[in-house]
Amino acid sequence: RAAASAQDGRTVHIELSTTAYTASSLPQQVRRLLTTPGTPLQPGAAEAPSLGPIATQIGLDSCLDALGVKAAQAVSVDLATVDGRPAAVIAVARDGAAVAYAVRRSCTTGDPALLLGPTPVP
Repeated sequence: RAAASAQDGRTVHIELSTTAYTASSLPQQVRRLLTTPGTPLQPGAAEAPSLGPIATQIGLDSCLDALGVKAAQAVSVDLATVDGRPAAVIAVARDGAAVAYAVRRSCTTGDPALLLGPTPVP
């Protein structure tokens, strides 16, 4: 299992994968992200312009704020594709329940760039 970093009392995991998420199977695919996360993105790699601001802790915090989910206990992000488009899949866990969002990688305060969600994760 990949290590997650602790930020403000919550665990945060950001990875870059080749997973091809789809709207129809998002909950099941996010469950796999939560149970078997991949290798965490290294801090230097997070600065790559192609990944968008969401690959950094500051960018992720801005996106979570835009989605209205700042109070999460754990956050997992996969920079992958959704229905063939570059996206960030975000799983937010709180009180034992997880909810998934798919956003464009430009997600930031004032513009959540929401593609899918919130979707409960079984």
